[in-house]
Amino acid sequence: MFFGGLAIAFWKGPIFTLVCLAFMPIMMTVFAVFGGLVKKAQVKKLAQIEELGAHTEETLSAMKLVVSFAQEGLTLQKYDEIAEKTRKIGDSAAKLQGGFIGIFLFMMFVYYLYTYAIASVFINHKVHNPSTGKPYSIAEIVAVTQATQMSMMSFGSVIPIVPAIMRALVSAKKVFDVIERKPLIASNA
Repeated sequence: MFFGGLAIAFWKGPIFTLVCLAFMPIMMTVFAVFGGLVKKAQVKKLAQIEELGAHTEETLSAMKLVVSFAQEGLTLQKYDEIAEKTRKIGDSAAKLQGGFIGIFLFMMFVYYLYTYAIASVFINHKVHNPSTGKPYSIAEIVAVTQATQMSMMSFGSVIPIVPAIMRALVSAKKVFDVIERKPLIASNA
């Protein structure tokens, strides 16, 4: 769909398509910055969840022993503190993900503003369309705008799976770290 939208746009109005595509680096920069923030938040969230899981296991094991000494309150208090920290980090990551989607929608509206402002200049100055040899028409402007938007939207349809991709990258790094680590105990076999 990405290439199909661009093909239609270039067919209907190549000059206006290039003008529309000039907005794409701005969008990609914004997405790269926010994507990096989302990735950092995911890494932090997964690390905290890992710590909570380890502490949960430790707490459940310790509670069996601590019950006999009547100090389970201390163990539960420490668990509650780690669980609260995990919740806060998870909330922060969720807010960043929501903000990322909100930024995407905002950028689409800014794209509309940009393209239609440029389109008004094209119409008012009767800029010639190389595809037709005539000045750009409103129909061609709308066709190019929609085609370039559809190609960007197909690119943007990846956004809902970005958090899953980030989690997969983090998990893959941990797996490769385990695979590539050197054992501390020398094997004589």
